[in-house]
Amino acid sequence: MGVYLSSPITTKKSQAGQNSKLRYGFTEMQGWRNSMEDAHICHLNFDSKKECSLFGIFDGHGGQQAALIAKKYFVNYLIKNKNFQKGNMEVALKETFIELDKFILSQEGKIEMFKLTHCKKNKKFAFIFLYQNNLNKLKIENQPFEQSDLQKIQAGCTANVVLIQKDIIYVANCGDSRTVLCQNGYGYELSEDHKPELPRERERIEKIGGIIEDGRINKSLNLSRSLGDPQLKNNPNYSLEEQLVIPVPDISKKKIKKEEDEFLLIACDGIWECMSQQQTITFVKEKIQDKKKTDLTKVLGQLFDKNLAQNTNQIYGCDNMSAILVLFQQ
Repeated sequence: MGVYLSSPITTKKSQAGQNSKLRYGFTEMQGWRNSMEDAHICHLNFDSKKECSLFGIFDGHGGQQAALIAKKYFVNYLIKNKNFQKGNMEVALKETFIELDKFILSQEGKIEMFKLTHCKKNKKFAFIFLYQNNLNKLKIENQPFEQSDLQKIQAGCTANVVLIQKDIIYVANCGDSRTVLCQNGYGYELSEDHKPELPRERERIEKIGGIIEDGRINKSLNLSRSLGDPQLKNNPNYSLEEQLVIPVPDISKKKIKKEEDEFLLIACDGIWECMSQQQTITFVKEKIQDKKKTDLTKVLGQLFDKNLAQNTNQIYGCDNMSAILVLFQQ
């Protein structure tokens, strides 16, 4: 089976919400890809006591499993984090990324990934754990499922998470999904894409023997940070934070300027690679004709349609597309 479909799936899935401070719209579209590998979280009133909202894009690769795990568990890991409870948001976000990655890389996490994908359409699967010769065996409807099958799960995902607490924006990023702020009509990156060619990333990768060629690590992944991707995090001589690919997010912090800041666009690389960043922000801004009434999900849908490639011979516009548009209420 090829990477692309014979014709794109342009059906869009959306959700939206608002409170006194924010309006948001989320939209995703499978496009030309054989499957949808993106996932997201949108929690407008994530923690009412702390006045927090939480949004995130998880762009999967090698399957949707890691992105689905991130979607399912990120909130639980964050809200239980002691630093989050104390209000230390930057530390809490970093710890949440790392702890979630440890779970994804664990056997328990891999079994959960298998369950999420294989039980999605077939709820008949029954999972039974048997201990034989100190090995954790799994049977599905009495058919043996070996640990070697779990090792075949090599999925990973980006994670770009935005936590808004009162008038402070925290952006935690791992990978090449991106958050851009529209301020007085201009786009400003609140996250940096993690590519192997970046000097600080290259130094870490080459230090442990990795090779960067054509923008990829060991002829594999074109990202230097991600969740999942166990095949690039298996050097026993180095910690999780020193591997070829690491789950450690960069975190930025910004105070909202009510008179200047208009909206955030949180999106996978399938959005940012089609037009320049400023062209994308300008397109979105022009479509928001009424800040209180414009359907933000339709704005994103129009952006997707504009970016969609006419055919798969084009370099860009063939990827999954997912984005969250967060509008600041003035």
